[in-house]
Amino acid sequence: MPKLGGIQLVLLLSLSIAGLIGPVGTHATAVQVTGSVFNFQHPLIYRPASVSRPGAAPFAPSDIQRAYDYLPLYAQGIKGNGTTIVIIDAYGDPTLTSDLSRFNSLTGLPSATLNTFYPNGQPVTQDSGWALETALDVEWSHAVAPSATIDLVIAPNSSDAFIFDSISYVASNLTNATAVSMSFGQFENQYPTIGPYTISATHQLFSTMISHGTSVFASSGDSGADTCCNSSYPATDPRVVAVGGTTLNLNSSAYYVSEDAWSGSGAGASTIFSKPSWQQGLGDSMRDIADVSYDADPRIGVLVVEN
Repeated sequence: MPKLGGIQLVLLLSLSIAGLIGPVGTHATAVQVTGSVFNFQHPLIYRPASVSRPGAAPFAPSDIQRAYDYLPLYAQGIKGNGTTIVIIDAYGDPTLTSDLSRFNSLTGLPSATLNTFYPNGQPVTQDSGWALETALDVEWSHAVAPSATIDLVIAPNSSDAFIFDSISYVASNLTNATAVSMSFGQFENQYPTIGPYTISATHQLFSTMISHGTSVFASSGDSGADTCCNSSYPATDPRVVAVGGTTLNLNSSAYYVSEDAWSGSGAGASTIFSKPSWQQGLGDSMRDIADVSYDADPRIGVLVVEN
């Protein structure tokens, strides 16, 4: 992938946020990058740099910070201080340290506190799609909550087993997490129904996280709304905040103008989980997604550094 410089790498997808501790996640749609089970498709668009052009796509951290009105909170010193964002990814980004440093330099952000964990050992192979995913997740978590600690948990690959082990590691070992961000998923009917890596077993891990005071987030997908059977897990889990996507429009000063639902944002009803209490009286009897939404349209995108 090219470095940021004259050309900026733009993508994005489901950015998720929890107040000022906003974890970022993406689920994408155009160029397929295959893992062993969890499959990602990333729409990549390249545009000239716009850091010095407020409100112009691709959005820089300063654009998002102004658009979503974070600046008054920052002025009070509320920047994610004392919080920890846990991000779960596979394969990782072998150039993440330099990518993050370049991102901070380019956008004027302070250095980040980043810890990396390998529950099943370091990956022996690389995956360019997941490297980009990892860079996006870390850089934009830091962009939204510049004073938060980021704990990055890397699975050796994207198999059910290793993704489950990474979630389990967080539930058992990173018990001080404020928020957990997962930018992956697959249709509920593609999950194993027997063995150790089922939806039921994963649901129990999320219950454990919540018992620690952790908020859990997952992107809702990028295939648009679905009437039956193709909603993405873990977003459909009622213990998880399902994050959808919008098309965000800003003016030339990066102030909010309008926001519409992005047509690619995942939405639909679970075939497994009944409607939770906060959705009672709305439509069908099953848990619906998404719960919240955030800038995600890949035609606009955000700046990402990934070498």
